[in-house]
Amino acid sequence: MQDLLSGILAPAAPKAGTTAAETIAKLCDRLMHSTLLEDRRAAVLGLKGFCREYREAVVAGGLRGLIGELQRDRQDLETVKATLETLLLLFIRSRGTPASTPRGTPAPGGDVDDIALWLADEFTQREENIHLLIDILEHSDFYVRLYSLQLLAAVLANRPARTQQCVFAAPLGISRFVSMLDDHREAVQNEAVLLLIHLVDGHPDIQKLVAFESAFDKAFAIVEREGGVDGSMIVQDSLLLIANLLRFNVSNQNFFRETSCVPRLARLLEVDNDDPRWDDQRAKNMSLVLEICRLFVLEGSLGTPPNQAVFFQTGVLMNVLRLAFGNTTRTAVRATALVTAGDLVRGNAEIQNAFSNIDVPAISISGPADPAAEPVPVTQALLNWALHTSSVSTFDLRAGATMCLEGYLAGNDDTKMFLLQDAVDAYFRDDGEPSPAGHQSPPPPPRHARLLSCVFDYETDIRVDPYRTWFACVILMYVFEGGPRFRDFVRGITLGDEAQGEEVVTAIQLVSGNLVASLQYNLDARIPIAYTMLLCVWLYEDHAAIDDFLSEGSTVQSLVADVSQSSSHNVLVEGMCTCLLAVVYGYTSQQSAIPRPTLHRLLVNRIGRDSIVLKLRHLRKHKLLRDFNPTALLAAEKDETGLPEVFFDKVFVEFFKDCYGTCPPSALTQTAWRAPSTPTPTATR
Repeated sequence: MQDLLSGILAPAAPKAGTTAAETIAKLCDRLMHSTLLEDRRAAVLGLKGFCREYREAVVAGGLRGLIGELQRDRQDLETVKATLETLLLLFIRSRGTPASTPRGTPAPGGDVDDIALWLADEFTQREENIHLLIDILEHSDFYVRLYSLQLLAAVLANRPARTQQCVFAAPLGISRFVSMLDDHREAVQNEAVLLLIHLVDGHPDIQKLVAFESAFDKAFAIVEREGGVDGSMIVQDSLLLIANLLRFNVSNQNFFRETSCVPRLARLLEVDNDDPRWDDQRAKNMSLVLEICRLFVLEGSLGTPPNQAVFFQTGVLMNVLRLAFGNTTRTAVRATALVTAGDLVRGNAEIQNAFSNIDVPAISISGPADPAAEPVPVTQALLNWALHTSSVSTFDLRAGATMCLEGYLAGNDDTKMFLLQDAVDAYFRDDGEPSPAGHQSPPPPPRHARLLSCVFDYETDIRVDPYRTWFACVILMYVFEGGPRFRDFVRGITLGDEAQGEEVVTAIQLVSGNLVASLQYNLDARIPIAYTMLLCVWLYEDHAAIDDFLSEGSTVQSLVADVSQSSSHNVLVEGMCTCLLAVVYGYTSQQSAIPRPTLHRLLVNRIGRDSIVLKLRHLRKHKLLRDFNPTALLAAEKDETGLPEVFFDKVFVEFFKDCYGTCPPSALTQTAWRAPSTPTPTATR
């Protein structure tokens, strides 16, 4: 018996005096023409032994025979199992690297396996071949089901679109695949999940069919049986299947929402805030749960408001916030939870107002938690994290807090004005000065993050933490998106008492003065870029703001000198300063402190028209602006200084691309970026 088993398991070898090609040809002929089942099975086993060393020869001579054998002897389990295993081996490269794995896709570019594509083409060019593999799943044998699912996954990985068409055309294909999720054998169940993940990807019709076969219930059952987010890789795969069923499919999202799946999703977010067990697998599982939540609240989608309402009513938002402000939550998961919370409230005034009334624990990321610390309003906690957390390792958290604030402010003028009023009160109170005349606001909460101080004041630790200024400017840009009312409000802030002989300095002059200082002291590029982003958005199409900016003539002179002499040695900084000068030039007037003709001569004579055009084009084509992706801010790559390569925000990127498209830089010294002939009236204070 031992000799028999060793003979079956050992690699096939040609008989003495014959070549491998001759032996493979004889086996293929026997497979095609033998009348005895035992002979055909022996031929299959013989070809199996040649699969690794002579893969191409077996494919060329025996592929169609092997597929035909599946059809011919499909009722004989031993033959079917051997044939499926042989076909699977043919999908594996000779060096032992799979041509396609169930978790991935075929290797891109020059690493494509031509033989695997050849195999996949043979299966998909005739739909009945795919239907045959689906029908074989009727067998309850463990290996037959396992190998059938793996073989289908290999074909799908190499020819996804064509395989999806064949499966979609099969009468019972989708139903049979989903039924495999109920198989009590873990390996079969796992393979079914992996196959469905890729089968539904990007195919709305298959997504719908799979969903209506109760795939959501079955996937949630697997997740819950395996321990929720504390489970293993099968939990991750099941959550990924749910996400792929929901992605860009409104019908499935409605079905999910109406079949009591949202409460099950909410329960997955319930974690013990004091539980320190945050291993990599748990973090991946929780991140997928948060990704599923975000699929329902895409910005601009008609289904977002009702989805937000359901997620708020079922406690999803509160669970996300508990996760974000948990004592032991990983920073990466905490940041993703904050982004998710921002999406769940974005543009929904009712939920935004409820959000502003939520108190959360005062979590200190840089030090041990203080159990005696009183809860603080969630908006204050977000500002504290964005502006007062300076560690490089917490950048994702700061970005997540800022993106959450953006969702809270989006489309809600009342929340924007309250934030500004609250920030002004905090700034003047901390400086020992009264608030501006006529300013009214409710009593502010304690321990304010000084938003305006991070923008107006030149702080000594600015070299250590350039992102404090950057995030503060970005938050102000989110507020300014609401229109001139908010820009005018901030522009009306002044420092200095003229009655006591002090020089009165406006907010725009404070920001522009800090910009000049950051250029003179050659601070990190993120600081002058932050100031120029803010000023470009602030000054655009606002004649009064332009006049305020030009009232301090030394600012323009410093900017022109920096651009003309390339003193910053940074193409991004030079491009941003040039962009700011273009905005100023476009909306200056004859009544400005520096009239348009004077500014025109200064720009052309000191910098040069061609140089201006070149710097703006270089800025537009720079990869950090050209390829900007707001969803990639979290986990951004680090530069040589150890800081994330994040210099721009989506508000400015959209602003710059719109202006660049409508007003080419080559027209800067002619008519582009120029104010209308009739000045736009601005609010007076």
